[in-house]
Amino acid sequence: MFMKYDDVIISYDDSSPNTETLALVLIHGFAYNKKMWDEQRTLLSKNHRVITYDIRGHGKTTSGYKDYTMELLADDLKHLIDHLHLKNFILGGFSMGGYIALAFCRKYKTPFKKLILMNTKHTADSKETKENRQVLAQRVESNGVESVSSILINRMLTKETLKTHPEIKIRGQRMILEASAKGIASSSRAMGKRKDSTSVLSTITVPTLIIVGDEDRVTPVVFSEEMHSLIPNSVLEIIPNAGHLSNLDNPTAFTKALINFL
Repeated sequence: MFMKYDDVIISYDDSSPNTETLALVLIHGFAYNKKMWDEQRTLLSKNHRVITYDIRGHGKTTSGYKDYTMELLADDLKHLIDHLHLKNFILGGFSMGGYIALAFCRKYKTPFKKLILMNTKHTADSKETKENRQVLAQRVESNGVESVSSILINRMLTKETLKTHPEIKIRGQRMILEASAKGIASSSRAMGKRKDSTSVLSTITVPTLIIVGDEDRVTPVVFSEEMHSLIPNSVLEIIPNAGHLSNLDNPTAFTKALINFL
């Protein structure tokens, strides 16, 4: 399914058109797309309305012509929610999707019933990380998405998964290669420019699930522990044997944590 507004055409999947059903809206991570939720969609759709979409420049969503910011990507989310007439829903963001979810919390007063923050963090980037994001963006613009696909997937999966499940690495790389150069480069720069969301956390009053892989090198456990301490009504789930892509490293434990929370 597709939704067009302003400079972008957004690709999304909706497991049920029933507007009376409480929906779960899931935002994927940087460089990937809505296919990263395939295992979760299959199981959760049995009892929930599950909505996934491709962030602009990823998957089948067009790149648009604007420079990306977390606020712009939160605007995209808001237009999708309005398009689907969602009055109450559960919002979940993974990695960059978590940054978008927090920007959404900061910018909009749209009510949602629960929040899920997965393998993400609330702080702004360090100077070094910002510089690294700029380098990655420039590399993609000069050499194409292929030039960073192995680098990204190798950082985000555990060494054990890379060694024993090469099919997961291949799947991840295929998703990365479906993104446009503008989508990767602009998203990388947008993450580097994003605001610190620490002040937002104490304003979150809905039940919140925080998920992180125990071997996450991109957004280490310490960030999730701090978010847990600052969000009043929150639960922290640390997924064993999982890196940054915890739902691919250990989909069974990851999905169980979601089901228990829902």
